[in-house]
Amino acid sequence: MKRKLTAKQLLIEAAGFVDKKYSNQRQRIDFGEFIEYNEFELALDSLIELSDEVEERLEYGFWLYLELAAIKMKLADHEKVIKQKISDFWYDNAKNFKLANPEIDVTIYYLTEIEGGRTSSVYSGYRGTFYYDGQYNSAAQEFIGQVKCEPGETVRALIAFAAPEAQIGRLYEGLKFKITEGDKIVGTGNIIKIMRKDLIKI
Repeated sequence: MKRKLTAKQLLIEAAGFVDKKYSNQRQRIDFGEFIEYNEFELALDSLIELSDEVEERLEYGFWLYLELAAIKMKLADHEKVIKQKISDFWYDNAKNFKLANPEIDVTIYYLTEIEGGRTSSVYSGYRGTFYYDGQYNSAAQEFIGQVKCEPGETVRALIAFAAPEAQIGRLYEGLKFKITEGDKIVGTGNIIKIMRKDLIKI
């Protein structure tokens, strides 16, 4: 999505996430007509209404393109509705997220926007980058006792590394680390327990 898309193109991209079996659904037919006559706000309304009618949850990309279209058209009320739908999407995914083989148990404080952190919630299943001692390692987080964490809050989490072999013999209880997104530090943490024994520093 690096190229700049028009509102019409964004809406068409969003519609592409709707299964073809819904092609004859009233809202999908209406959408096509509204697009043809450049009634983009009504086309957006049709897709939102369609999302409430389909039997399965639509993919994240559907909502992302709709949000971008609403922003492009400066439809603040629509944008608010779509943001809630996106929040619901992540919540539904997060509440059932379980790590098959968690390796460490940690606490993480997520920085506020003022502190240079995120502007949005973090959900269980989030894959931030675990950073300490000059080393970066992508790591999935399973929150304990909650589904999401707001900036400014502390969460207890289990972690599984994408490349655990890089951590062998390097970790210890009490080790302080950071969670990063690119060059940005979004969280700070502390190891409480190490379940995978070969990761323990001797």
